[in-house]
Amino acid sequence: MRFIRSLLIIVCLCTRQFAPAQRIDWDRVHELTLTGIHQLYNLDVDGSLQTFRQVSIIAPDDPRGPFFESMVAFWKFSLLGKQEEYEHFLRLADTAIDVCNAVLERDENNASAHFFLGGIYGYRGMARRSQGSMVQAVFDGRKGFSQLQEAVRVDPKMYDAQMGLGLFEYMIAKAPKSLSWLLSAIGFPGNIEEGLASLRIAAEKGTYSTTEAKFFLAQLLYSEHRREEAFRYMDDLTAQYPGNILFLLNEATMFRREGNYDSALILANRAIAINSQRTARYGEEFAYSTIGSIQFGMNEFAKARENYSLYLKRIANKTLITN
Repeated sequence: MRFIRSLLIIVCLCTRQFAPAQRIDWDRVHELTLTGIHQLYNLDVDGSLQTFRQVSIIAPDDPRGPFFESMVAFWKFSLLGKQEEYEHFLRLADTAIDVCNAVLERDENNASAHFFLGGIYGYRGMARRSQGSMVQAVFDGRKGFSQLQEAVRVDPKMYDAQMGLGLFEYMIAKAPKSLSWLLSAIGFPGNIEEGLASLRIAAEKGTYSTTEAKFFLAQLLYSEHRREEAFRYMDDLTAQYPGNILFLLNEATMFRREGNYDSALILANRAIAINSQRTARYGEEFAYSTIGSIQFGMNEFAKARENYSLYLKRIANKTLITN
């Protein structure tokens, strides 16, 4: 009897030890990732964070969860400008880099891992650039560019990678002459038209980066005086994400720059109204800054002063003040 009992225990232990790992529902991972991205661009920041953490729980070794969780931190830092948000983003970026490298150690031809690794280096470079760390920013960008190139080499249909490739091409081409020594050191001149072409591919064919690509593309095209195409992309974004006040304010700024103050004011006031309905208000200070700039252009200086004052009261990081 004791022998039978011992044998059963051994069988149970062996069964547990060699039981197959739980099968990951990759369709679910993909669907949740898209849901989280949609939440993030609707400025449901907390909701998107919870969704991306769920992705990490379902697929702990997959880069998607850590990467997009770091993206939430990146956008919170971009919106709030707080040092603690910047440091939090850097910590999450390190985690995402570690996960991507672990995947590539197992499979050096994993295009997705190369894409996400390139992406996180790119965003870390942008964050460091905003903090004045230009040398670190450029070398992060160069690392990211190399990883994105590898992603496309492995899988030519990795259209998401075109966003980072295009953005780096464009930004390097537009870099100030004071950084020419640094650009020579990395051996990369950049190209405006190739950069815009790559961004268009990501905007039209991408899976995870299409919204981001459209947002950058609209701003860059407008700065290149290609008004109609720029507004086409911004109209797409404001229609898809009507609650995103950053998209509204970006389009309002484009209208203001061409002297269409009435259209600009309508969008800026809509942004204020949307934010007033929310508990967590992201970008409210920039809404008041935008309205102040519009009123200044209309020679309504007293009103402009009032809105600039509201802007100054709300902005957390005074070093971000541009007006």
